Amino acid sequence: MKKLMVLVGMFSMLSAVPSQALAAGVEDEIGLQMYTLSHVGTPAEQFAMAHKAGFEHVELVGTHGLEAKELKSLLDKNHLTVTSSHVQLTALESDYAQTVAFNKAVGNHTIVVPWIKPEDRPDSTKAWIDYAQHLD
Repeated sequence: MKKLMVLVGMFSMLSAVPSQALAAGVEDEIGLQMYTLSHVGTPAEQFAMAHKAGFEHVELVGTHGLEAKELKSLLDKNHLTVTSSHVQLTALESDYAQTVAFNKAVGNHTIVVPWIKPEDRPDSTKAWIDYAQHLD
């Protein structure tokens, strides 16, 4: 299984596209960030919408309130693969093993930490490097 990568904030925006494409085995296809549909219906309706709109790849937002088996079933039912998932840093810090296991179970190999609170952000190049190593 591919190494699960953890990307952070704006730095992930610069490097996530190639990593996400490789994670899903695609290079020139566009995936849907499921946050776009987060306020529209149930998760089942959201993934069905993604499929009906012609998407084959999605970026998840956490667990979507589902168990891994349920989410994997919805993805399979709608012929969708996962390119990555936005996961809050607190989820990784408080329950790393379960967070990683969940993502692997749904076929995800790339975790993106989309936000770091301002007070938690490093303030120097060395501090950013140390912070990234903490996440690796």
